[in-house]
Amino acid sequence: MAENSGEQEISVAFSELQSIDQEDIVILIDVESALRVCSECIRNKKAKTADVLALWLNKVLGAYINEAVCCVAAFKEMCDWFQTMKSTSADSSDLISVLAEALKFITTSKEQLLKSGERLVYAAAFFLFSIVHGYLGESENNSKRNVLKEHIPSAIGLHSAVLSLLRDTTASAKKVNPRITPLIQQMNEISGFLGTKIIHLQAFTKTSKTMTYICLQYMRYVDRGQWEAGTMPDWLKETVLHLGDTVLNQMETIQKEDTVTVPLEKVEEYLKVTHTYLIMLYELFKTEFKHVDESVSETLIELLMSGARTHDVGGDIPLLVSKYIRPCQLKLFELAYPLEDFQERLVASLNDPVDAEHDFFYICLDFVAAVTVENAVVTPHTCRTLQKIFEYIFKDASHFVNADHYERVIESFASLMYLADSEELNNYFCTGVFQEDPVTSQACTDILMLSFRLMEVNTDWNRNTLVQATNYWKKCNNAYAMFSHYPSQWHVQRFLKYFHGLGKHELPPFSAQNFRYLQAVAPVNSRYGESLLERLQLLGSGPPNKIELYYEAAALMELLAQHRKTDCSKWLQQTYEFVKELLGDEKCDTFTSVYFKLVDQISPSAQLQLLRGLAPVVGHCNWQVQKFLHTCKSSDDAQLRAFSARHAIDKEWLPLLETLRQKPSPGPTATADRNCKVLTKSSYNREMKHHCKAQGLKRKRIESTPKEIVRELYDSSLQLGQSAAGLDAADREQVKKVVDKLRNILNVVDC
Repeated sequence: MAENSGEQEISVAFSELQSIDQEDIVILIDVESALRVCSECIRNKKAKTADVLALWLNKVLGAYINEAVCCVAAFKEMCDWFQTMKSTSADSSDLISVLAEALKFITTSKEQLLKSGERLVYAAAFFLFSIVHGYLGESENNSKRNVLKEHIPSAIGLHSAVLSLLRDTTASAKKVNPRITPLIQQMNEISGFLGTKIIHLQAFTKTSKTMTYICLQYMRYVDRGQWEAGTMPDWLKETVLHLGDTVLNQMETIQKEDTVTVPLEKVEEYLKVTHTYLIMLYELFKTEFKHVDESVSETLIELLMSGARTHDVGGDIPLLVSKYIRPCQLKLFELAYPLEDFQERLVASLNDPVDAEHDFFYICLDFVAAVTVENAVVTPHTCRTLQKIFEYIFKDASHFVNADHYERVIESFASLMYLADSEELNNYFCTGVFQEDPVTSQACTDILMLSFRLMEVNTDWNRNTLVQATNYWKKCNNAYAMFSHYPSQWHVQRFLKYFHGLGKHELPPFSAQNFRYLQAVAPVNSRYGESLLERLQLLGSGPPNKIELYYEAAALMELLAQHRKTDCSKWLQQTYEFVKELLGDEKCDTFTSVYFKLVDQISPSAQLQLLRGLAPVVGHCNWQVQKFLHTCKSSDDAQLRAFSARHAIDKEWLPLLETLRQKPSPGPTATADRNCKVLTKSSYNREMKHHCKAQGLKRKRIESTPKEIVRELYDSSLQLGQSAAGLDAADREQVKKVVDKLRNILNVVDC
């Protein structure tokens, strides 16, 4: 009996709550008691949950809020009532009635909620978002969804009203509210439904703009130190991922190879929305992020890679992407690239076998462009990332053989080199010139050369920097052996020739010491070639009797080999007898090589005369000899072919010699295309390094005569005069000592 009496008391209390006027509720019952009465009614099924929720939204909440009574607990309890109603009620009218009352409540009570403070606003927003989310979800799954769909505009209206409420309360915020994360997550979930229907695009965009606005407001008060030491705030991460995923989904819609799911006449309007989302991301990153989570970095990388290539299925899609998407992506890149977390994720992606199927070429170029455009000091971390990007691009020869790709890479890195003025980068590419990998070596050379030319065009070279650069590459060139033929040596000589012309230096006199420099900078004209030939003829037609003369003759012949218009036939014929003796001497391999370089350039009649006197050669190890014989065997001259028949070429040399003899085709062939598919480093790197067969070939230098010393001293003084501006105080003192010594010698001679 007592139990029944208690139930009757509760029932009466709920009935009174329904019947009393709104202004009397605060006087007759407090919030806690009202919640307890209603909860008991729901639990004992004395009242429908929908009716209880409608009562609170229609009257009870307004009574308490108007009197500035805290209703945070009430909103939390109502969330639980709504979830219970949604899971137990099969009547769609309950959802519709609660939705209608919620929309009335936010319309009439917005100002009072704002006055009550941020805490109450957030509690109310969470509850109202729950109604929106629940209703939209049920409209998709409920068996009576056709009825519910009629009222979806009301749900979106409620959602928009709550968004407006949040914007207004956030505008006056002075610190980060810890309850913001659940609200951001709710907005993200609701936008998941709105984003599936193009008719809800306006509400979807408004949701994203509100999330962005809240984050921008709170970014002014976020604890940067705590963020940098830990992870980025969850509310910010949720928003960035939401915006990034939206852009990716929209780009995927218009980048399908077969067709686009958006009508072509609507593509531009669609991309304008994507442009808006990129602007929102840009505004967030403009607040200077200190740290980004790995998931954010991954999304950002995907986003920046989208739009680089599009399939033109109509409607000028590539042009529209370049107008609305690419500029925003590059601006966003400029803000994102300095983040070490982003750089580490990018580098990890380049080296991750799982990501091997993705082409990171365009995002790598965009990274270089972003660093270049900012024109700021390149940090050590960014410098290492740039090096990893360069190594990724040239991990094989695929971009090297693609003329368009290779040109873009060289232009990008050269521009960076010129604008960034990074000593670390400069050292990296200078070192790269000497790499064994020929592709890397060539690319580094081309990058440096273009950066030098950019300095030249912009008149950034001055006397001091020009002297320093010239001396550096001279030093590199002098580090090679006199007649070495390393690929990197050709690159160094290319630099020397450039700086020699840029500095308008005079040509140094010929000497063994100047040979490497002359080999790089000597002019290719008949006048200079004749002067070299005259000097060679002065050495005589007999075998060199001194090591100095041996190397001088070889050096002169090497230089003459570059002057194809200089006729050396007479001298070659005069000296052929003693050269035949040198052919069998491995110690004279250098002389033999340069001699046959010249032989390969003379007339067929002169070649025939030399070939007749040449003893049968079988598999001679000298490349130039083999090349000459192969040329004779393939000649149109019948006599040359006949006299070369007694000479045999090593089978190992034949494939390369045949390749050299073939004329280059005017364009790519199917065979060439097939061959170019094998572009891994193993396809073009030498597996075995070359080792000379003969050991200890260096001969003891014979002492020079006084006349030779005087001649070398004169040549050296001319060379020193050209670089006198680079002498420091210590050098000047040393020159004075040399002059004093020479004066003493003259005094002795005069006596």
